[in-house]
Amino acid sequence: MKYSIICSFLLMPFIVISQGDNDKIFYEADQLFAQRNYYEASISYERILFQNSPQTEIICKAVLGKVQCYKQISDFEGALHELQRINIYKIPDSFKSEFFYEIALCSYLTNNYESALYHLKEIDFRNNAELENFSNLLYVMTYNQLQQWDSAKLCAIKYINGTYVTNNHIALLTETILELYSKESLPKLKNEKLARNMSMFCPGLGQCYSGYPLDGLLNLSLCTASFLLSVYFVQNGLFLTGAIGGLGLFIKFYFGGVNRAIYLSKKKNTERKRKFIKKINKILLQDY
Repeated sequence: MKYSIICSFLLMPFIVISQGDNDKIFYEADQLFAQRNYYEASISYERILFQNSPQTEIICKAVLGKVQCYKQISDFEGALHELQRINIYKIPDSFKSEFFYEIALCSYLTNNYESALYHLKEIDFRNNAELENFSNLLYVMTYNQLQQWDSAKLCAIKYINGTYVTNNHIALLTETILELYSKESLPKLKNEKLARNMSMFCPGLGQCYSGYPLDGLLNLSLCTASFLLSVYFVQNGLFLTGAIGGLGLFIKFYFGGVNRAIYLSKKKNTERKRKFIKKINKILLQDY
């Protein structure tokens, strides 16, 4: 979901760090990057880092270049690690917003949504007009993942107003967004604690609540069968066999069902959120 058109759009403004730059230091690395030799390019950027450590501006460009290499091969953890190599508060102000954006983006792509939100707010603090629209879009996707629907809606409207020109187009898209974020259209998410408690009360009930009735019936059948088996063994004087073979199986099926109910409620919520977010992204990225 996050690695298709959304990522292509978010990575677009920062693909080439030194494009049009005559600085010979970056020529080899940029050429390798342009040729899609991302591994070799990352090594070249690392060489620049090693050879120019006292020069902060060159270091910033080299780190950003290496980050792009990692992102192009979908190694977002590696990109985040590179960004964290330097103290962002000690680099030149001209690079800070870009670094904060890159950290926010990589945090989002590694499912660290709280960190993404924190670094997006750092960009707001610096009032970077060039990044405002990209930040608004990333805000929308981050707030959606955190289920902060009202904040996501406001950022989506900001993004629409900053992206499109004609008033009719803006009004139409805004109306669509308001409709999608209305209470009736928001994804109906399952309560994971309720699913757990229901399965503890009656085996299989939590799975049925989560939208998987067959799974629930299977769990109820297994729990019932194992319990009856333990009763059968006890009635025939096989107390140890009943405790281990029957009751032991019942406990496994019972608590396994409880955990399964929690898992299935999360799965259902993920599916519903994915469908909802896909609709939002289709509206916001319709020109990409």
